[in-house]
Amino acid sequence: MSAPDKSALKRAIPDWPALLAHVLAQSPSAKSELHGSQHWKCVAWVGAQLAQKIPEADAAVVLLFGLLHDSMRQDDGFDEKHGSRAAEFARELNGSLLQLEPSAEKKLCKACEGHSSGATSLDATIGACWDADRLNLWRVGTWPVPQFLSTGPARHPDFITASREIYKKQFEWAKIYELYVRL
Repeated sequence: MSAPDKSALKRAIPDWPALLAHVLAQSPSAKSELHGSQHWKCVAWVGAQLAQKIPEADAAVVLLFGLLHDSMRQDDGFDEKHGSRAAEFARELNGSLLQLEPSAEKKLCKACEGHSSGATSLDATIGACWDADRLNLWRVGTWPVPQFLSTGPARHPDFITASREIYKKQFEWAKIYELYVRL
């Protein structure tokens, strides 16, 4: 299987600053300490590390998942429909701030819809998305369990251990985006 076209990210996200500003403005949870922008950045950062190790994963989808997966949470409690709302938000953005091919849009929406189900995926892209989120469970005092991780790199004990400190770091969206551009 060949690696995705590296220019796909810029085609999928033609104006990253505009997309980021729009999502932050529309999100009811952007400032949440548990599920807000800081968490999204950590998920995107870990997602980039996974995308480097899983070349068949669609890096644009992994980055967008990091940004969008919890963006439509209403609160930090049990919010069963937040993934579905995030998927609907992604569909609304596609064709304007996003330019995703139908297969990429489908993967992004499936990843958003199912990320909190505890399921795993054989799809490299969806698996990388879910693993990036689950490897950020440290922030709520939960050790990621390998059986709930989809990809080989994420299940590696060294990768799990290395992910432990990620949630404490302060990442900048511009640097995260540039990391994805270089994948």
